[in-house]
Amino acid sequence: MKTLVMKFGGTSVGSISAMTQAAEIVKSQSDQWDRLVVVVSAMSGVTNSLVQCAQAVIKGNESEFLSLIQSLRHQHLDVVEHLISAPPIKTDLAALIEQYFHDLEAICRSAYVLGEVTPRGFDAICSFGERLNARIFSALINQLGTASQPLDATQVIVTDSHFQNAHPLMEATRVKVNENLCPQLVNGLVVVVTGFIGANEQGVTTTLGRGGSD
Repeated sequence: MKTLVMKFGGTSVGSISAMTQAAEIVKSQSDQWDRLVVVVSAMSGVTNSLVQCAQAVIKGNESEFLSLIQSLRHQHLDVVEHLISAPPIKTDLAALIEQYFHDLEAICRSAYVLGEVTPRGFDAICSFGERLNARIFSALINQLGTASQPLDATQVIVTDSHFQNAHPLMEATRVKVNENLCPQLVNGLVVVVTGFIGANEQGVTTTLGRGGSD
């Protein structure tokens, strides 16, 4: 079976027009390949904002990290408002995004109370950009009439525990790919996978370092 893996970096999915163009490219390729995997980064500038958020927590600046979270929340909801027109898809996606930002704020508040952001916590915070964008991009592909499903790379990429610059463990990753990715491809879905992140052998979220999803 023919398999195509497409990678869209932050600039390629960094704006409403860019995401629309990228989704049209995916749709045009979906009929030409037996299996299609799309790897997406966070929207342009989002990971930098999440790093700033973690740094604000480290500094003990509650108003700064809450402001950053609110700004990111509005940014993603605005993209959904302009990109997704189908009411059921839009409603469910907006609710999911709200839940993600609730979780992000909870992580930051917990670290703020403890007075530190561990390397593990830093990776958890920085993973949200990809996780959010994979869901938005998958919803957009669905809206265009091509069946799609988002998948966190934490379910696919197994890494060591070198947080913030983890390295994939290829044999364990192959097992996870066969378990969690291939069955969806066999069903004809375009699977949108998060770049940049993975999980160690204990299932804890790691990041591969900037540019690591390449």
